[in-house]
Amino acid sequence: LLIAIKTICGILFMVYLSLFFNEVLEIVNISYVKKSKRKNHSIKGYIQVGKILVHIISAIMILAIMSNKSPAIIISSLGAVAAVLMLVFQHTLLSLVANIQLSSNDVLQLGDWIELPANNISGEVIDIALHTITIRNWDNTLSRVPTKTFLTETYTNWQAMFSSGARRIMRSFYLDQTSIRFVDHAMLEPMVQVRGISEQLSKLMDGRELSAVGDRWFVENGMTNLMVFRHYLTAWLTQRADIHKDMYIVVRSLKPSAEGLPIEIYCFTSSVLWVD
Repeated sequence: LLIAIKTICGILFMVYLSLFFNEVLEIVNISYVKKSKRKNHSIKGYIQVGKILVHIISAIMILAIMSNKSPAIIISSLGAVAAVLMLVFQHTLLSLVANIQLSSNDVLQLGDWIELPANNISGEVIDIALHTITIRNWDNTLSRVPTKTFLTETYTNWQAMFSSGARRIMRSFYLDQTSIRFVDHAMLEPMVQVRGISEQLSKLMDGRELSAVGDRWFVENGMTNLMVFRHYLTAWLTQRADIHKDMYIVVRSLKPSAEGLPIEIYCFTSSVLWVD
């Protein structure tokens, strides 16, 4: 009876001791979230690894108490089942490695907007755990993705765009190809009435006066209404306060199609909000 009572008390002691350490780890996690300067950084994966280690040590100690043997003997006997344990915990080990790489490289943090095209997932990271990463999609559905997926599959993290303070505009519109022709004086008369056109024409003509050149000069120098239009759009984008001047500002023509000639605008806005 005495041996039975000692064994039961030893087992209960190890169970409550493991629960105590689990609570300590949970308190550490909560304190880190509240006091850390990096609000978007999560240590939940490491906390879960710590809890797994606590449970393993507790299980070894309970086996040692029940068999009345040294824990060292129990640990040494586990070598025979190491291969089985590796097979059972292979997903945990893969998730642990993936979690460490994601956390150490800061490639994924809480609040990041990520896209996984292969899984049709696009949303905000709301939880980073050991085995899974929870994403709230923009339709308010939740997706749980295995942590190791972010090492084996391609995904896009849009957080770098928010951090840079610039969002790209890459849109194209179609022009009627039959409307593209060489500039002549008859075309320039209504064109110069548009604000900003005269400055661009002066640059394209190297400062020459319109009256000093004939229609033949525009043909020989390859100046079309499309060229003037592209330079005008580039200058118009450059003078806008909501367009970054130190990033690419390009207005170019793309490959013609059946719909017409695509004209692409490529620039970066100073607002990163999707609605803007």
